[in-house]
Amino acid sequence: MLGVLVATIFLVALVTFEVKETEHAVVMTFGEPKAEDIDGVPKTKLHTPGLHWKWPYPIDTVWRHDNRLQCYELKKGQVEQIQTADDYQIVVTTYVLWRIDKDAPELFLKRLNTTANAEEVLDKLTRHHRNIALGRHSLSELINVDAKKVRADQIASEILASLQADAKSNYGIEVTHLGFKHLGFPEKVSGKVIARMKAERNRKS
Repeated sequence: MLGVLVATIFLVALVTFEVKETEHAVVMTFGEPKAEDIDGVPKTKLHTPGLHWKWPYPIDTVWRHDNRLQCYELKKGQVEQIQTADDYQIVVTTYVLWRIDKDAPELFLKRLNTTANAEEVLDKLTRHHRNIALGRHSLSELINVDAKKVRADQIASEILASLQADAKSNYGIEVTHLGFKHLGFPEKVSGKVIARMKAERNRKS
């Protein structure tokens, strides 16, 4: 009796899988994602949370990925110097919040597959769009004695808009937020920045 019970549990485990609330799951048949017809168009099937049936390995395998927002702070660009429109060199620590676009899991699966690959691509894309945008703005829009002239949030939104379109259409990544964690200067630039800020304060006083 015990042997039959163990065999039954083993058999059920072979042909079922559970999807958690916090993950995307796609069944791969011989390495290809299973699709379903939606209005006559085949689309990769994302399985809802709960218990589902599948063919035993190696016919079917289950690809899983966290569906929650993930925070990624750029690594390669942490010490990268960026030139502003008024020729100052700055270093900006940048982070993004991202997840798989629920409408494009197949694109993410084919182009990236893993979190590590997604973060590598996000590093490259974010640096590209950030450096272009910051090159169009002056340092005084990022740091200024007059708070009304600081446009860091608007600049971040500008970068985010271009990054979102690129990441979604080419990689199936949904980027929901971009922010600046730290703004710094190379040593040779710091003195010039401080001197300029002192001059601005003196003009105001």
